[in-house]
Amino acid sequence: MGGLITTYLASKYPDKITAIVLASPYYDFRDKTGNIYAFNWGKYVVDKAFGEMRKNKNQDSEDPSFKYWYRNQYYSAVQNLSNLKRVVANSDIYEKVTVPVLMFYYYKSETEQDSSADVSKMLEVFDEFGKSNQPNPLNKKIGVQDGAHVLLSEYVKSDKELILKETEEFIKKVKWIKFHPHV
Repeated sequence: MGGLITTYLASKYPDKITAIVLASPYYDFRDKTGNIYAFNWGKYVVDKAFGEMRKNKNQDSEDPSFKYWYRNQYYSAVQNLSNLKRVVANSDIYEKVTVPVLMFYYYKSETEQDSSADVSKMLEVFDEFGKSNQPNPLNKKIGVQDGAHVLLSEYVKSDKELILKETEEFIKKVKWIKFHPHV
């Protein structure tokens, strides 16, 4: 939800935000059945069909992320994400994002890509940034071929070297332009 909220804030407060870095931002579900919550009866159907919680079958207690991540998921969390999407995820918001945007997304192939957030929607939204005025020339999108949905966690395997290098370069460019606006 962080990418969606960050996008919203960047559209509303461009004078308070210098730039944004997005990692696997959620703009739509990869599995479109998550959109059932857009209907008034969606929660009822999910509760009756599946119960209130999705239990993670992989409960490997040796996994270090178990110390920090809750592996089971309440379906109501998906409903909250759907509600946020309904309010925030639209072209009126995206086109007002004029600050520089660096966006990372996991995509290696049609079968090896982000399993949670829709990559094609990420790329579509990226192309909408700044359309109300002019897209920022510093906007950059980077496909990470070695990764997962959570690209920045120390507990998830991803190309951290690429991510760090690109983030540092982006910040340097943004900082340079901020302090040399007329050059």
